[in-house]
Amino acid sequence: MGAEAAVIRRIRSHLLVERSFDPASIVTRGYWKQGVPNNPDHDFGED
Repeated sequence: MGAEAAVIRRIRSHLLVERSFDPASIVTRGYWKQGVPNNPDHDFGED
C-alpha cells in the first residue's frame, strides 16, 4: 500500500504490532510528506 509517509508508518505499525502480521507479508510505501514539496525521503517501511 502507498500513502502519505506519516500515515503509512501508523498503518504499518498497527498491522505489525496490534495485528501481528508477518513483516514479509506486507509492502508499504510512504511516497510523500504532507506540506513538503518534492520530498526525496521515501519511507519504504523497512524495519
